[in-house]
Amino acid sequence: MKAALENGANFWNATRHVLDSGGVADACRELGVPLVEYSPMGAGWLTGQFKTLDGLPAADYRVRFPRFQPGAFERNVKLAEAVGTIAQRKGCTSAQIAIAWVIRHGVLAIPGATKVPRVEENCKLVDLTEAEAVEHTAVAGDRYPEAAKKHLSK
Repeated sequence: MKAALENGANFWNATRHVLDSGGVADACRELGVPLVEYSPMGAGWLTGQFKTLDGLPAADYRVRFPRFQPGAFERNVKLAEAVGTIAQRKGCTSAQIAIAWVIRHGVLAIPGATKVPRVEENCKLVDLTEAEAVEHTAVAGDRYPEAAKKHLSK
């Protein structure tokens, strides 16, 4: 039976530890099990679409997430802007940089998209140099709200 391992390791998620040498990604490669990233754009953060909290509809599920709370939000915008700066230099989009980062680590990216132009954009591959694939680890706020954490790793 063929299998795949789905993970949430992207440009700035804490779950990137699966990519560490000798870790989950190496074990998957050794066993021939594909490792896929289900959120290469970090719940939309790495697209550069978020500028202010007011830009998020009140009914959006993300408003409950710690990274979208006042204080953390503003700090995370700066990280997303750093990805945008790399994208500008390369003549591509922030989303393409986020996908390229995942692919550079030997992981299959499966970005979500609801519009044909976004699917087309996501299919354009971008090469990242080692310097451009800089790690951004200073993400503010937990990935999930406290109420959701009790359901993780079960």
